[in-house]
Amino acid sequence: MILRTLALLTATAVFTNLAPAQTHFWNQGDPGNWSQDFQWSPSGTVPNSASAWAALGVSDPTPYTVTMDMDVLLDRLELTAGNLTLLMSGRELTVNSAATIDNSILRLINSTVKGGGQVANRWIIDALGNSTIENLYNDGTLNVLGAPAGSTANLLLESPAYSEGTINVTSESGGYKATTGAASLATL
Repeated sequence: MILRTLALLTATAVFTNLAPAQTHFWNQGDPGNWSQDFQWSPSGTVPNSASAWAALGVSDPTPYTVTMDMDVLLDRLELTAGNLTLLMSGRELTVNSAATIDNSILRLINSTVKGGGQVANRWIIDALGNSTIENLYNDGTLNVLGAPAGSTANLLLESPAYSEGTINVTSESGGYKATTGAASLATL
């Protein structure tokens, strides 16, 4: 009896850990904050867990910005909407499996994208202030932009980092310093 109970508990623990990820969709091509639960489908749930997938894929003829106004933990992130900018300012995004930026812009200001998942950039990442990206695969455009008001832009690419795309290290409005650095095991 004890062995059957132990086997049942072990099987339950294994199947509990294999639960499918919950996919959350941004409802419309409207600007808003990540924490606004009414913007997400299923309604009333904001993606922020190790099993959550966030998909922002609503194209709109008018450019719009979704502001990540909280630190977020995800299994996957998909930015595939035309005219979408995901803005992170002073935030941390942890992605366990993968993040894809395709036909969208990820704009980092003093922010970090980390975790075990690869960050696949197929469109545009803008980095201002002091930002870090782990596991970057760049097949798009990576802009390290010196910010106005005399500040500096520093982007640290933590290993592994790889780029077949374009890396621009420039000043957004002239006269400001922008730098990039890569940790070991980087191919740029």
